[in-house]
Amino acid sequence: MPSTVQVRRATAEEVPQITKLMQEYYAASPVPNPFSVPAMTRYLKALTVPNNPRGTLLVALQPTTPPGQAIGGFAVAYLGYNTRALAPQVELADLFVTAAWRRQGAARKLIRGVAAYARQQQASRIIWQTRTSNVGAQTLYNEIATQETGWLHYAMEL
Repeated sequence: MPSTVQVRRATAEEVPQITKLMQEYYAASPVPNPFSVPAMTRYLKALTVPNNPRGTLLVALQPTTPPGQAIGGFAVAYLGYNTRALAPQVELADLFVTAAWRRQGAARKLIRGVAAYARQQQASRIIWQTRTSNVGAQTLYNEIATQETGWLHYAMEL
């Protein structure tokens, strides 16, 4: 993958390919998540709608690649609010780059795309987390962001 990678909001027509990437993303996770393909497809299509108040879906693509192979990664970002800053904040919920596209700048460009989206939303910051085992991603994240310390993250299943 040469440096011609572009990042932009995904289109509804690209969602079937992104759904396949989402399956690859979850299959490779230490915590696999089999999902309903129709439900995921509907959800991701909703994120392609401009000005969706929930968030956005971005893709990393190479325009010169044949259709069906052009997308090498995606980012899902949600718009929220930070009461400390009294300003919007964006959560980078999912970031995935296929193995063939890794270590070539696609993830960095996706994060820049999320930053551009966050600025458009007048957000004060972007937050995200990664698994402690994801050392490769941490190398990039440590270059471009400040690691928060002093916080424990919790989840409560409902």
